[in-house]
Amino acid sequence: MPDGPTGNDGAAAERNSGPGGAGSRDPGWRLVDPSTVPVVPSPSGLPTQHLVGAAQGATATFVGQQWLAPGQRVMSHTHPNEEVLVFLAGTGEATLGSPATTVLLAAGVCLFVAPAVPHGFRNTGGGILHVLVVFPTPAFAPTTLLEPAPPSAADHGVAGSGSAAGS
Repeated sequence: MPDGPTGNDGAAAERNSGPGGAGSRDPGWRLVDPSTVPVVPSPSGLPTQHLVGAAQGATATFVGQQWLAPGQRVMSHTHPNEEVLVFLAGTGEATLGSPATTVLLAAGVCLFVAPAVPHGFRNTGGGILHVLVVFPTPAFAPTTLLEPAPPSAADHGVAGSGSAAGS
């Protein structure tokens, strides 16, 4: 693995130089090793990993990844800002807008979702549906679930049925 700061180890950032120069506490870049990043529940209660955000020094970008087992779904919800979803593996379908439109998902599909547009998706295949989630904010965007929150999401401060909450 290349040398570089991980965003999790201040000593590593100090030992390596990026654009900030040798010995800089903030070299201007981070190498994020997913094996060091915890997996946490999403607003729908599914496993999510927050790869890039404020903890790594980002001020206007969030990147995370999520995995859905066969039959699992991300419940219908909205965000107050834009979202980009890039599907890396698996097959599924997304429901977007009002009235709802269904879009087929497969590896390589990229969806742009404007602020306040209802959306959700589910795994319709036999393998894992793997998705990259991008927001123009340094944290997972505030999420309003449009249906009741599952018990695991309610335990993590996520609101359901029309209330806004962050994750």
